Amino acid sequence: MQFVNVPGGDRVCLSKEDAIAMIAPGESVHVVSNVGNIFIGADWLRADVIAQIYECVPEEAGPIATAEGYGLVIYVDGAPYFVKTVKQEDRGQAS
Repeated sequence: MQFVNVPGGDRVCLSKEDAIAMIAPGESVHVVSNVGNIFIGADWLRADVIAQIYECVPEEAGPIATAEGYGLVIYVDGAPYFVKTVKQEDRGQAS
């Protein structure tokens, strides 16, 4: 984990392995993007989420997104996408 100071607070950058361990189980994973004032969600293939993790610097989401079950942020073309995650106490138990 690495902390990056940005306006409005610190970002918590994750290792690729830590980010992958956070992803909710299943062949597909729900991912949400904020487009303007609208949240749009879709199921992504787990393999596509993992591939995108290797293309960006994954981060921990803030407390509100984490509380809603979307604790991982990945970036696609510079835009943030929030990935459905397992609770920290359940990590390592899901596949």
